[in-house]
Amino acid sequence: MAELVSIGTIAAELGLSPSYIRLLTDHGLFEAHRTAGGHRRYDLAATRQAIADCECDTGCPSCVQSPKCGSGNEPLSKDGALLLLDRLLAPRGGRGRK
Repeated sequence: MAELVSIGTIAAELGLSPSYIRLLTDHGLFEAHRTAGGHRRYDLAATRQAIADCECDTGCPSCVQSPKCGSGNEPLSKDGALLLLDRLLAPRGGRGRK
């Protein structure tokens, strides 16, 4: 079973507020699973794998752009998303994935 991470863990690791992580989730950047109590939990390894497996080079609506964005918005950075997820998935005190 995949390790699911709390919204508080993600917010603390990135130096962002939990409300901002909720906003990013609502816009499709992260996929959250709900606990029986309604709390959000995140499978970051699956998210990273989906982005890495996308055939685009720099980011596209399939991997790093919210489907809720209006026309004219540019996709987010694929490399940036992978870097961010590597940081979140790295063991404490580690240097990340290679």
